[in-house]
Amino acid sequence: MELKDTSPTKKFDEKEIKCPYCFKIFHHYEVGFRAEPVSQKIIEEYRHKITEVDIDEETAKEYTVKLENAQKYEKQRDDIWLNYWLGKGWAENGALYENEEGYDEHTEPGRESILTEQQEVVITPGNENSDLLVRYIPDADNFCSAGMDNLGRKMKKRICPHCHNLLPQNYGKYDIKFISVVGISGSGKTVMLSQLLKNIDDYALGVGADVIFDAGANTINEFTKQYPVANNSPLPTGTREHFAPPIFLPFSKVTNGVRKNTTIVIYDIAGESCIRATGLEQYGPFVKNADGIIFLLDPRQIAGFAFADANAEKPAAVLDAMAQAFLLESTSQSKVPIAVAYSKSDKLRETGALVQESHIFKNIDYTGKGFMQSEYHNVKFEVERLMNKYAHSKNLHRRVHTYFTNCGFFAFSSLGHDTEIEKDENGQEKQVLRQNLESIRIEEPLMWILAELGLIDKVNKTVEGGKKDAASGPLGFIKRIIK
Repeated sequence: MELKDTSPTKKFDEKEIKCPYCFKIFHHYEVGFRAEPVSQKIIEEYRHKITEVDIDEETAKEYTVKLENAQKYEKQRDDIWLNYWLGKGWAENGALYENEEGYDEHTEPGRESILTEQQEVVITPGNENSDLLVRYIPDADNFCSAGMDNLGRKMKKRICPHCHNLLPQNYGKYDIKFISVVGISGSGKTVMLSQLLKNIDDYALGVGADVIFDAGANTINEFTKQYPVANNSPLPTGTREHFAPPIFLPFSKVTNGVRKNTTIVIYDIAGESCIRATGLEQYGPFVKNADGIIFLLDPRQIAGFAFADANAEKPAAVLDAMAQAFLLESTSQSKVPIAVAYSKSDKLRETGALVQESHIFKNIDYTGKGFMQSEYHNVKFEVERLMNKYAHSKNLHRRVHTYFTNCGFFAFSSLGHDTEIEKDENGQEKQVLRQNLESIRIEEPLMWILAELGLIDKVNKTVEGGKKDAASGPLGFIKRIIK
C-alpha cells in the first residue's frame, strides 16, 4: 500500500529492511500492524441497537455494518506467526504433530498453549485485512512509523509482513547490525548478557556513544528482569527449550557534529543447538546473517585446560557448525568479526595460569572517545598465548583463524568472583554469588565488534605529554614479566 496523505520521500522508499526474525526483505511502506480489538462494550451496544424494536431499516443496516467491521478486529490465531515459532523449536520432541487440519492441539498437556494463543488481528498490505489500513502515518522524517485503521485509531505495533513478529517502532529507519552471542551451556552467556545490558548506558558513554530507548519490541529491561543477577540470589541458568527473541539495542554516536543511529540486534544462541542437524536449520540463519559474533568459552570446556570438565572439546564442534552456516556456499573465509572471549576469567587467577598483574584482571579506563585499542592488544596477546599453551585450545585457536579473517581474543568476568553451589527447597543445585558483584572487562568483546563495524572510534592510550604508552603494549608486558 502506497503512502497516503503524505509526500513520499526517496530517503526511505528505496531502503531495504531485513527482518530480525526471518531475515526477509521489505520496505517501510510494506510493514504490517497489529490492531487493538474493539471493546466488548461497544460491540454489545451495536448488537443491542440492531435489535431495538423501533429501529428503522436504514439505521439497522448502518449498525450492522459497524458491528461487522468491529468484529474484524477480534483476536484470532495467527498461523504465520505460529508456524515461525514452531519452526524455531517451540514445540520439540514430537510434542506437536502437523495433520491435514493443521497442528494437533491436544497432544500433550501444556504444549497446546502456543497453538490456542489469540493474537491481535494482523493488517498487512495485500492480506485479507488490508482494507482496514486507511493510511500510513509518517514521522517527522517521513518514515512509516505507524498506521491508521478504518476506525480512525493509530496503530503503533509494527510487525514484519512475512513472519508477523513484533518490531521496534523505528526498526528499519536506521542502519541495522546483527550480533550473535554463541556459547554452550555453562559458558556464562546469559549472566554475561544480563550484566552487560544492565550497565550498557555506562559502557556506551565510556566509548563516546549513547543508548536511546526505542519502544515496541523486546527491550533491555525485559531481558535483565527475566534473568536478574544479584548478590546472595541464585544466578539465572539460561537453560531454555527454544530460541529466545532477539534483544534490540538502539545505539547512537555523534561524529563531527553529525549523529548516526544504529539498531543493534543481539541474539542469544545456545551453541549445542548448532551442533544438531535440526539446530543448524533453526539457528543457522542467526549466524549466517550476523555482522559480528561473540563466541564464549568457559576454560573448563577446553580439554587439557587446567580444570577441564566433561564438556571439553564441544566448542570446536560448535565452531565447525558455525563455519558451515557461514561458508555453506563458499570456500573462502568469513570476514565477519568474531570475538573469542573466555568467560569467568577469575578462574584463571585461581589456577595461576596468568600472573597476578595480568591486564585480564584489570578494568579498562576509558577516555570517552572510543574503543581502547592499546588496552585490547594487551589482552589479545595474553589470551592467544594462553590458548597456544594447551593442545586442544591451540587447535581451537587455529580453527578460528582458519574460518575467520578478523579474530579478536578476550577474557572477562561477569561477576568478578566464583560462586557457591547451594541447594534450594526442592533440592536443586543453584549458583549463588556471596561476594560483591564486580564485572571485569565484560564490555570489551562487544565494543571491539562495534569498533570493527565502524560504529565507534578506535583510540590508543596515551601518557603525559601525548605520547603512546609503549609499556602498555605486548612487548612492554613481556618486559615486565621476564625476569
